[in-house]
Amino acid sequence: MIRELNQIGDNVSIGTHSVIEHHVQIDDNVRVHSNAFIPEFSILEEGAWVGPNVVFTNALYPLSPQAKSNLKGSHLKNLDDG
Repeated sequence: MIRELNQIGDNVSIGTHSVIEHHVQIDDNVRVHSNAFIPEFSILEEGAWVGPNVVFTNALYPLSPQAKSNLKGSHLKNLDDG
């Protein structure tokens, strides 16, 4: 499932039963395997790879009453870039 307001580059592969929440940036040549969860505000840089069943979180303080106002997405970089 791919939600609204995402930026998705070219040559991107998203596996079966994965969830890409809203406001996610996925650059070119990214691979997201099956059953992955990418929360809102995440950035997957060019060439990044997400394995099967990976779950990222974006709540810095999940038990805080202000958890939703402190969301920050994961930032996955390509290891080949150093």
